[in-house]
Amino acid sequence: MRKTHLLVLMSVLVGLSAGHAAWGQEGPIQTVPFDHWAYDAVDQLCEIGITIGYPDGTYDGERRLTRYEFAMAISRLLDMYAIMWPKGGIDGKPGAKGADGPEGPKGPAGDAGSPGKPGPDGVGQPGETEIAHIVEKLTIEFCPEFMRLPGDVAALQEKVERIAQRVTVIEARKPDIEPFGWLSYRIGFAGDVNFGSEFDNLSARVGVQGNVTDDAFLRISFRWADEYVPLSVVGYDIGEGPGFMNTPGNRPYGFGGNDLWLEEAYVKFPTRGSFHANWTIGRQFFCYGMGLMVNNERRGLAGIRLQKEDLFGTHLDFDFIAAGASYDWLPARPFPGQGDGYVAARLAYQRPKWSLAFNALPDGTGNEIVYGADFKYRLAHDKYLCAEYARQNRHANRARYPFKSVDDAVALTVDLVATDDLCLTYYYSNIDAEYDVVYSSLHPYYETTQLSRPGNLIPWDRWLKNPFAITNFKCHGAYLSTHIGDTPISLVYLRPKAVSDWWLLSQFANDDYDTLFGITLSREIARGLDIHLTYARQDLASDATPGAKSQEMLRAECAIGF
Repeated sequence: MRKTHLLVLMSVLVGLSAGHAAWGQEGPIQTVPFDHWAYDAVDQLCEIGITIGYPDGTYDGERRLTRYEFAMAISRLLDMYAIMWPKGGIDGKPGAKGADGPEGPKGPAGDAGSPGKPGPDGVGQPGETEIAHIVEKLTIEFCPEFMRLPGDVAALQEKVERIAQRVTVIEARKPDIEPFGWLSYRIGFAGDVNFGSEFDNLSARVGVQGNVTDDAFLRISFRWADEYVPLSVVGYDIGEGPGFMNTPGNRPYGFGGNDLWLEEAYVKFPTRGSFHANWTIGRQFFCYGMGLMVNNERRGLAGIRLQKEDLFGTHLDFDFIAAGASYDWLPARPFPGQGDGYVAARLAYQRPKWSLAFNALPDGTGNEIVYGADFKYRLAHDKYLCAEYARQNRHANRARYPFKSVDDAVALTVDLVATDDLCLTYYYSNIDAEYDVVYSSLHPYYETTQLSRPGNLIPWDRWLKNPFAITNFKCHGAYLSTHIGDTPISLVYLRPKAVSDWWLLSQFANDDYDTLFGITLSREIARGLDIHLTYARQDLASDATPGAKSQEMLRAECAIGF
């Protein structure tokens, strides 16, 4: 009798029996001795081809089985038995013997035949009745263990489902904390395309981001620039400014010149249950609509942001920010900077094809008060119309100017063409002379390219890399993106015009340049490494200030991102 073969067979029958200690600890743990009749019984079944094991027929292991493992094997045997003899089940126990009937008549005896030649000894094979009897005995022997199997299998299935859910969550999670950033180097000519007007700029951004828990996302970044980055786009107007003390030193209205500053440092997480919302706490960037009244892309503000979608089940999205508007641009210094509170809110109604939002800035920089609304409409699959209107009731350092009834701003974009190969967008903005919101698209982040420039020159990256929204100017034009072969190309064409001559002392008092044009060719030369070549021009207006002349810029930029 091949007990070793049977032991190996039965250890694989139970498949998951090695995990028994983890999920079936309540089952009997005593082993069945090798001389137990159950081993002989199962061996007989193996002899006639009723085998049980892994689906591929492999067997492994040489050890005595526990009663619990034996029960799992017999349970599978019952399933196989039902498949082999589907018309009938296992015979039950014999019933009580009935009464003897009357003896019948004897028949005549026949002639006896001659005995045949004896054959070789053979191995007896159990018939169907004997197989049924073996299965019955095994079933009765391990019946107590059978009673435990359904509950243990259910517990195992539940645990497997929980493990599968955890694996799904882990696979869906973003990678843990990882670095990101970029390095940008720009070199070229500005003002005139000659070697008397060359420049070079270097700036970098580096940070880390990722999930610190299943729900919490962390982001920290620093920025460095070797050139001056203005605090105010239009420079320091006489009698203007945020109304606070100026930072002592050589850079009272900006940073740069080999400065390193903290740009972002926040954690973002959701709350669930009765109040399901998303929270962002720390130094962060935010923008409402097109940014005419709320957009701090020039510098992150430290505060708390609450975002809640589908408020009260009404398709309304609520956004609230409470932060500190600081005017100290340097990251660390021995004396304190100046700052005050900043509060903004937004309520947006979202539909599949359009959205309408109302924005409020009840306490901006220096007690600014601004209200407005923005609208977005999907004209076609990838074509949109976007518009925003804002009204400023109080300036950073004074109430509304007494000679004007309202200070407002309007911006509009319309996608005329939007395909994979061509995108053409019309742009319009109109900003009143007294509309000047400190943290808005009027004051975006840009780096100085041309230090020596005419007083009315509009800084190059002020309109090449940002929408044209400047106090006391209206502007219309177009943005175009397409390809020349495999090379992306983008063009910008703008026609700015001063709204009034109110601010004679401001940087852009006169509109000396009435046509702005720029073209950029881009090329990826390696993964994460891009080259951009830009030519831009500001053409002189017919009524320009005497002595002014048109300006040109030719720039090559190498950008590495990771």
